[in-house]
Amino acid sequence: MEIHSKKIESDVLHFSELSEGHTLEGWGISGVSKILKELVEGSYGYDYLNTDIVVAFYRHIQPRMLPGDEVRVDLAENDVLNIRFEHDGVLESYPNLFLYHES
Repeated sequence: MEIHSKKIESDVLHFSELSEGHTLEGWGISGVSKILKELVEGSYGYDYLNTDIVVAFYRHIQPRMLPGDEVRVDLAENDVLNIRFEHDGVLESYPNLFLYHES
């Protein structure tokens, strides 16, 4: 499962293309939360996802994105991994996990 995000002017569009050709999309943190809720509660088979860690990732990353920036992440059971940032055509990849700690 992959979520692709792109900053357009001052907001971020998040979307996920599912294998059956269906696309989920939404704007900002509420939009990515809506996508995750549908993935977990729908019949897509992603009811194991830890949505809190994904939302925490986007709360951290989204304010740092500049217009035109793109972020792609793969979602696993309790992890955000294979993080890819694209800025001005330059791709940076971080294959390790996003570590989230609540304090």
